[in-house]
Amino acid sequence: MVIDFILDYKWYFFVAGEIIFWGSIIGFLLLRYVFKLNRLNKYLILLWLLSDLWLLTLVILDFMRTGHFNTFQILIIIAVIYAFTEGKKDIKKLDGFVNRTITKWQS
Repeated sequence: MVIDFILDYKWYFFVAGEIIFWGSIIGFLLLRYVFKLNRLNKYLILLWLLSDLWLLTLVILDFMRTGHFNTFQILIIIAVIYAFTEGKKDIKKLDGFVNRTITKWQS
């Protein structure tokens, strides 16, 4: 079954989700400041949110399979809570930093 396969390789799927997360953040910044494609960068924000939803889905499936919390689930829950609380502030700080840096390079 597909769910069993996903849960058997959950750490790989976690790493893939993190790669998608960081790739979408880098892509967002590149599209926004280097290529000036503000309409397209919104899709990368959506991809970032979907990667977090994917991680939450992994937690739910894993909990349903095991019936108890484990390190994998706690790690993802902490990461998602951070992403939707302090992570938003950190992304705004990163966005401002990149904006200032690109503006300096262009002048």
